[in-house]
Amino acid sequence: MGDVERLLAAGLTDIAAARDNRALEEIRVRLLGKKGERTGLLRQLGQMADAERRAFGARGNEAKDALAGAIEA
Repeated sequence: MGDVERLLAAGLTDIAAARDNRALEEIRVRLLGKKGERTGLLRQLGQMADAERRAFGARGNEAKDALAGAIEA
C-alpha cells in the first residue's frame, strides 16, 4: 500500500502548488484519468490475494476521493 500513500502525498503536494485551473486539470488527468497513475496502481489488483486486494482497493478509492476533493476545493 506504500505506492498508494506515495501517490496521495505527491498528488496533494502537486495540487497545493497548482497556480490555476488548467494546472489542476492536468494534475487530475495525470493522477485520476483513464490512463492515470491511480489506474496503473489498480492494475496490480489481479496479482494480489483476496484480503490484500480488498485493502488495497479500498485505500485506492480513499486516495481517489481525497485527491478529487482537494482538486475541487
